[in-house]
Amino acid sequence: MGEVVTPEPVNSPTGVSKFLKGILFTAPLFMMAAAWGGAFQAIDHVKPESMATVPVSVEPEPDGPKLFLRHCANCHGEKGDGKGLTYLDPKARYFGYEPFKFVSTKNGIPTDDDLLRTIRRGVTGSPMHPFEGILTEPQMRAIVAHLRELTRRGRYAYERQLIDNDKSGELEYEPLAVAAKVIRDTEPGETLAVPKSFPPVSPESLTTGKALFAGLCASCHGPNGDGNFPGAKDLKLWDKKTPARPFNFVAGVYRGGNEPEQIYKRIRVGIPYAAMPGNDEKNLTDENAGHLVNYVRSLSGPK
Repeated sequence: MGEVVTPEPVNSPTGVSKFLKGILFTAPLFMMAAAWGGAFQAIDHVKPESMATVPVSVEPEPDGPKLFLRHCANCHGEKGDGKGLTYLDPKARYFGYEPFKFVSTKNGIPTDDDLLRTIRRGVTGSPMHPFEGILTEPQMRAIVAHLRELTRRGRYAYERQLIDNDKSGELEYEPLAVAAKVIRDTEPGETLAVPKSFPPVSPESLTTGKALFAGLCASCHGPNGDGNFPGAKDLKLWDKKTPARPFNFVAGVYRGGNEPEQIYKRIRVGIPYAAMPGNDEKNLTDENAGHLVNYVRSLSGPK
């Protein structure tokens, strides 16, 4: 018998040993495990509050000039000069140049709350309608801020006109000085203190109020409070040219509001635009002012 020859082991065609095959097979598994471990470690370091944070949309600040242009300029004009597209008689206020009507300050410059109240509730008996329910509180306050700017511009134009029309030559145009005066003249003054309560309505209160009305108010509003009085034909507004129309209390259309506190304010500080004078404590005590409020409100019948 011939010699049996045992064949030599033959390497795999790729020449890769079993050890290397094991490494190549398990390496991807190690890499995946490492990746997952890093991911979980990263998540573990993230603060719970940052994971729960959800972007919240922030309401943009209301744009006062744009809101004024959209809701007010049709009557008041884009510049607040009363030259809007709508024909009004009397025309809308020229802010800064013409005084305001309904104020609660002793110097006749309205507070932000005065302006806000007028915008919110409108002016009864006029084309100025209420904006409550149409505009939000922040939107109305944005318009108030823009009104302040328009008022300063209007006042500056008014002061400049006085200087330009000066025939004596005593007035000189100095921009900084004029600007400083405008700021002073458009700043709200001391706010009127309104009593927390008024005298109860009674025959005695109405009798006292009627006597006070005859002495302080009848010369313009008439003895019956209906505004129909011969002497009223000579009354003029703030410009001393435009005829004034005394208010008819009997009609009961109170443009500034018929609440006791609002009528009290009109009695105390007057109505600057209408050249209606106010009555201070020296001329009218708070108690008597309360009686006058009661009588004025009674002229339009039961409330």
